[in-house]
Formats: sequence, C-alpha cells, structure tokens
Amino acid sequence: MVVTPEERVFACCGFGDSSPRGPAALALVGDLRTSSFAECLNRAQGSLVFNIMAEYGPAALLALARNHDDSIELPEAFASNCDICGHISATAPVRKALSRALRALTAKIPDTPARTRAP
Repeated sequence: MVVTPEERVFACCGFGDSSPRGPAALALVGDLRTSSFAECLNRAQGSLVFNIMAEYGPAALLALARNHDDSIELPEAFASNCDICGHISATAPVRKALSRALRALTAKIPDTPARTRAP
C-alpha cells in the first residue's frame, strides 16, 4: 500500500500519476481524508482486480483484457510485473477492455454483503 502526499491510498506505487480519475485509478483504494487506513485496506482485500493480481499476477489481468477484446495489441515481452501494470495503466484500450472483463466476471459472482464492484 502506498499513501501519496495528497493522502490517496494506492495498492502499489507503479501506476504513475496519483489522480483518482486518471490511469492510476485502477490501483486507487481510498482517500485518507474521507476513509480510515483500515477501510482502504478492506477495500483492497475485497477488490476483484487486486485478488486476481495477488493470486495470478498482473499477466492474468492482461489475459483477461485480451480475452475480452482480441484486437488489443500487446508487446512481445515485459521486463517485469511492474512493467505489465505500467502498460495497463498507460494504455486506454487495455484499461477499457479490462474494466469490461472485470464487470462481466463480477456479474457472475453471487450477491453477498462483502461483494465489491469492479472498476
């Protein structure tokens, strides 16, 4: 978890800007001006995207995006997991396809009180 000078909480530091509406929004889990750190941590732990990343790594997010939109062009290789997240963050078509794929997955999860929405 990373806290910016603006008191925004992100799951990691590799998503570029700290704008809540920009590419880094994928990793945004809260704002300490309106939420406690515990609430932010709970949001991260209940997030589909963070659970996929924790269990399968960021390459799984790229695979989800590509499976949802096979027109997405991806580099042949990435230098690291951070490079994959950077690509997701910096590439609007990938972010949009991933968002649609996560919404489709979320729709398949039975409703429970702890269920959170995909970005």
